[in-house]
Amino acid sequence: MKHVSGGVCKFAALLLMFALPAVASAPIFTMTPAEPFVIPSGPSGCPFDVYVAPQAGRPNSGKIITFANGSSISSGAVFVTATNLTSNKSINLNISGPGQFSVSDNTFTIFGPAFLEGFQDLAPADLPSVAFVKGQTVLQFDNTGHVISVTHTGASPQDVCQSLE
Repeated sequence: MKHVSGGVCKFAALLLMFALPAVASAPIFTMTPAEPFVIPSGPSGCPFDVYVAPQAGRPNSGKIITFANGSSISSGAVFVTATNLTSNKSINLNISGPGQFSVSDNTFTIFGPAFLEGFQDLAPADLPSVAFVKGQTVLQFDNTGHVISVTHTGASPQDVCQSLE
């Protein structure tokens, strides 16, 4: 009886020795506060430039947690203002997490809030040229890295261009 339990202990210790490196790779936390950017006018955007910047006086504490398998989760409170640079009309958007991003083969999947631009001509063509979405968005790529389809399930996409006209 004593011999069996000693063998079990050695086997368990051996398993633990091989398992610890796998669980030892801690996720990487990256602070990612929103930075201002411009969505240029054109066929894949609005008929005007759109300036997106953090809202003054609102939280801007985004972070991304990246795991060893390559998947990521975004979290934190982030509020932005999108402004039509021609008319100065603006809208406020809550792009706070949580959100999750993962890549598998030729598929990029987003769960949560996201800006999408220039996918209006892809199958199925149900997205505005500049969209703010919440829910699940799946981008399929061909072997050369070009997006061949975009699908979205969740709340109806917000047409940013229409909101700023």
